[in-house]
Amino acid sequence: MFFESLNPLTSLQLHGSLDDFSVTKILDKHGGTLRKLAVETYNTKPSWTNFIPAMEITPAAVLHIRNRCPLLESLGLRIKRLNCTSRETQCYEALGTFPLVVKLFLTLEHCNTGNPDTVDESDDASNDFYKQLYSPDIAPPLYNAHIRNAIVNSDVDETLARLIWCAISINKKGRPLTRLTITNIRRSTRSCHTIKTSLSLTRSQRDDSDHVEIVRLGKKGEENVDEIDRSHEAQMI
Repeated sequence: MFFESLNPLTSLQLHGSLDDFSVTKILDKHGGTLRKLAVETYNTKPSWTNFIPAMEITPAAVLHIRNRCPLLESLGLRIKRLNCTSRETQCYEALGTFPLVVKLFLTLEHCNTGNPDTVDESDDASNDFYKQLYSPDIAPPLYNAHIRNAIVNSDVDETLARLIWCAISINKKGRPLTRLTITNIRRSTRSCHTIKTSLSLTRSQRDDSDHVEIVRLGKKGEENVDEIDRSHEAQMI
């Protein structure tokens, strides 16, 4: 492997369809010296095809990275939004166990609404509406529950950003978190334009202060897409 031929690195970005084995091999070689790491793995083929899936950032995967990268100060990860379920929350809590990490960059990814595995058979058992097909013409099956999940996961506001900050910071080991950047990527349901927005949370520079300032980035992009959507709707009337 290319990475095994390199001298131990202090900064590394991993993007693409790297599986668990590949990421582990890379971190076995370079994890001990890394100060900065970004892992944005994602599948480049539909999940229902026969292929080795890319590494998914789960609570166990976060701890796996921590154990192999003890010197990390800056970390970027791609995490799936799961309606703020316990697994998603546990990912944030696990990030608080990195003793030296003070900067986090999280890209929040929506679950693939067309993946039949994203509908839990026990979900809303009393409401058959969510078990109904959204459209019989879409393959793989797309259920009403997928549409609901897409809406719930479609944005990150300041309240949710603060909750994520608190989940990470409440049991933070070692150095306190000083900066958290959350990037949310979603697609307009009407015009299919991609909307990318970010929230940057920064701790006050005063040692005795827990005040966190939030700045919303990319708002102009949201407004532009909203304008395009309104234009599309007007043309349809």
